[in-house]
Amino acid sequence: MGYFISSFGYKIESIIDKIFKNEHPLNNILKNYEEVETKILELFPKLKTEKENVKDKIFDKCRIILYQQSYGERAQSMSMQATFFRNLLPSCIIIMCVFFGSYCCNNRLQLTGIQLSGGLVFIAVIFIFARIFSQDLYKKWFREVLNNIEIYFKLKNK
Repeated sequence: MGYFISSFGYKIESIIDKIFKNEHPLNNILKNYEEVETKILELFPKLKTEKENVKDKIFDKCRIILYQQSYGERAQSMSMQATFFRNLLPSCIIIMCVFFGSYCCNNRLQLTGIQLSGGLVFIAVIFIFARIFSQDLYKKWFREVLNNIEIYFKLKNK
């Protein structure tokens, strides 16, 4: 069930990004970490030949390196928080469908029109705030990982 909700949440976020033509936040954030990107491409030369999602793959390598360090726990925690809020998106959609389906199909939950519309508005508000929080937390997580990896590479050479 968790896998379904998580992958559904990822798909919903990508659909929202396509609808609003949002660029992946990692593209803008990684511009400030050119040294990290260069170092990762040196360590993993196969990434240079990749055609799609190169920035995501560079970040994944950074994340893996950081999580192996003792100070990577904060970034892991941020990742879990962001994923939690992203997973609220499909949960809200499922609850909306149950409410609406129940109302349309013999009204098994015995909802009035006002209760249905109030419930849908409440869930929509949760949906919007979950999206805003997840995006904010993902951006903070990206920066946390990249900041720590930048420091890691600088200290490793000394």
